[in-house]
Amino acid sequence: NGKSTLMQILSLWRMYVDAAPLVIGTAQNLDIAEEVWQGAVDMAEEVPELAAELDQVFKQPGKKYFRLTSGSRYKVQAASRRGGRGLSGDLVILDELREHQNWEAWAAVTNTTMARDFAQVWAASNAGDNTSVVLSYLRKQAHFELGDPDGLNQGETFDGDIESSLGIFEWSATPGIDIHDRAGWAQANPSLGYTALGERALVAAMAAPESKFRTENLCQWVDSMSEGAFPPGVWEST
Repeated sequence: NGKSTLMQILSLWRMYVDAAPLVIGTAQNLDIAEEVWQGAVDMAEEVPELAAELDQVFKQPGKKYFRLTSGSRYKVQAASRRGGRGLSGDLVILDELREHQNWEAWAAVTNTTMARDFAQVWAASNAGDNTSVVLSYLRKQAHFELGDPDGLNQGETFDGDIESSLGIFEWSATPGIDIHDRAGWAQANPSLGYTALGERALVAAMAAPESKFRTENLCQWVDSMSEGAFPPGVWEST
C-alpha cells in the first residue's frame, strides 16, 4: 500500500532538499531495511537531477550506505540494542515496528536524534498482537489523545503529558467488521484500485487463517498471530 515508497521519498526529500546529514534506516530484519534503502538508491539513480548529486553508493552486505555530494548520507542499521549507537540521526526510519517485542532497539536508535534540530522518527507497520509492545504503547497513547475512538484504552489513562509531537496515521478496517466486508478492505488498503492491488488479490489472501488476514490485510489487531490448537470455528461448533 505504499509504506516503503513513502519512506523512500521522505528520505530523499530530507537529503536533497533539507540537506539532512544522516538518515538511518532500520528494520527488525536487516534485509527489509536494505530493500527500502535500495529502493531509494534506485529512485535517485533513475532521475538525472538526483543522480548528478550522488557521490558514493556502498553496497557491502550489512554495511550499506549512500552519500551525496553535499555529504548527506543514508545508512542502514539493524534494529537492535546496538543499532545506531554512536551516530546522530536527522531522520530515523523503523520499518515493521510491530516486530519490536521490547524497547531496546527503539531506545537505541531513537536517542540518536537527541542532538539534532528538526529530527524526526518515522515508524511504519501493519497491525500487531499482544507481543508488539512498542507499537501498541505508542498507538494507545495517540488514540487516548484522540478520544479513544476504537475503545483501546477502556478507561486506562497515561501518567504525565503525552509528547505533543506524536502523530498517528492509520488505515485500518472498522473493529469487528466481517472479513468479507469489502468496505473494510477499502478502509485498510488506500492503494486499492489505484495500483496493481485489486480485490482479486485480497480474495486470494483470504486463503490464510483469519488472524493473518486481519493483521496483514485489514490492519486489525489480534491477541496472537500464532496459530492455536483448534482451527477457526471448531471450538465454537462443540
